[in-house]
Amino acid sequence: RRACAYVILDSNLYRRGFSIPLLKCVEEDKVDYILYEIHEGINSQHLGGKSLARKALRAGYYWPTMQEDS
Repeated sequence: RRACAYVILDSNLYRRGFSIPLLKCVEEDKVDYILYEIHEGINSQHLGGKSLARKALRAGYYWPTMQEDS
């Protein structure tokens, strides 16, 4: 049942989202870099945890522990 929520395109794994059609699944070793870039990147906003996770989703990224990691 959960497998229906995922699709592989060009050797990349994506999760089907609600408001965003496809969210790129992120490898665990890249999570810290993505969170850093969203938090401290060019458009640095110093977001809190939930806002940071939502911004990562809006940027098209997904990993199972997003809320806990942000």
